[in-house]
Amino acid sequence: MEPFPPEPARRSVPREALADPVVPGVVARLAAVRGEGTGGDGRVRVVVDGTGDLVELVIDPAALPLGTEGLAGAVREAFARARDATTAELTAASRRAQATGGTVPGGPDAEAVRGLEDLAASANRRLAELSTLAHDLVRRLGPDAR
Repeated sequence: MEPFPPEPARRSVPREALADPVVPGVVARLAAVRGEGTGGDGRVRVVVDGTGDLVELVIDPAALPLGTEGLAGAVREAFARARDATTAELTAASRRAQATGGTVPGGPDAEAVRGLEDLAASANRRLAELSTLAHDLVRRLGPDAR
């Protein structure tokens, strides 16, 4: 069975974020974290990385009799388990960082954490602006637009 995708998935990081010299390193470190999950009684296997990207999807031909809805459910189940495993690994790394004074070998340093915090603040500001713009647009279109 060939895993999907055959090569690492492209990171979905905003272009402006990549201009920050800290962000690509943080993204690379997060992308190195992996979590695996299975669904459909082990007939579907998913691997995600620390950025939430799908790294691998393997569907055993024995899963095909599940039908489209059953197979979709098995993929969702496997993805949820993989995401939970990745979250557990990131949480463990965070706890190790706290226990060792804020650093984990191969983990983000204080500058990287500040860069992520700045990136998150910028994203939240942009989301608030977009939300306000959408609200204003709906208001201008009137009640019939809903």
